[in-house]
Amino acid sequence: IARELGRYLFKNTDLMRDSNDNSLKNLHEMIYESDVNQFSVDLLMPKKQIEALVYNFYEVNNINLSSGLSEKERNKLLNLISTKLEVSKVA
Repeated sequence: IARELGRYLFKNTDLMRDSNDNSLKNLHEMIYESDVNQFSVDLLMPKKQIEALVYNFYEVNNINLSSGLSEKERNKLLNLISTKLEVSKVA
């Protein structure tokens, strides 16, 4: 639903569709899709909420903020975020 809302709000302009230059049309389409994707991310996963989840994860697991995460810890954090925010792990 977030992507569809983004598509509605960022309506793809007719200027892009009328272009005879396919490379320009493709560039505009890529920018449009990027804007829609970013809107979806910002709507579903607000930065402050992500920061709070990450900070809490580090604290609960006694991980030093400057040490970084192992692959196992990264996967665990991604699982936590996707579960808490009800989004896919890819998001």
